[in-house]
Amino acid sequence: YSDRDEGGCGRGPDRRINCPGYVQGPGDDVNQAILLDLPTGRQILLGVQESGRITALDPDNRGAVIWVAQAGDRLAPNGAGWGGAFDGELFYRPLAFRDTTGAISALKVTTGERVWYRELEKLADCTVRGWGACTSGVYAAATAVPGAIFAGSSEGTLRAYSKEGGEILWEYPTQQRYEAVNGVPAFGGGIGASSPTVVDGMLYMGSGYAIFGSRPGNVLLAFGLD
Repeated sequence: YSDRDEGGCGRGPDRRINCPGYVQGPGDDVNQAILLDLPTGRQILLGVQESGRITALDPDNRGAVIWVAQAGDRLAPNGAGWGGAFDGELFYRPLAFRDTTGAISALKVTTGERVWYRELEKLADCTVRGWGACTSGVYAAATAVPGAIFAGSSEGTLRAYSKEGGEILWEYPTQQRYEAVNGVPAFGGGIGASSPTVVDGMLYMGSGYAIFGSRPGNVLLAFGLD
């Protein structure tokens, strides 16, 4: 939405005119609701908020709260995080912070206990300035495969993390020019929103999502998983 359209109220002094009594609160949307099958045969419903707060609910008991956890060491800002990934045991939550750092957190879905936490340091020598363009924050959703988790950072780096401890196994800077198979001038940019797609030994990832000032682009990249 535009700067003039926050719920129809606006973002400046006009909000007091358009919406008398309006109070600006912190944004903490539930940006993912995911129903998981537990090894015990039961199900659990996770409500995942922008701040990194995760609430586990019992769908068979009128949504009774099972546990509440915080994926990050601190709260993430509005718009942070488009979805975690589940591998049958752990839930992996990408994180992005206002100080331009990011993280990946792994939690047990049965208890909410954090198993490991991988911080991503601030970037150096960025070609594009601005907290949304020069950041290691992971705004995009993650994808889990046996042994690894894939997620892309806002400035355009796609990474694979070890399931065991979150170590970075592989990374690729997508923000570059490409020779496209269809001859269209092509360049990568930021990564946001959607997660990588893994199928038949290939990984597919779009690069060029302009989120919070990150660089736009127009490529669909294909990687072999050998």
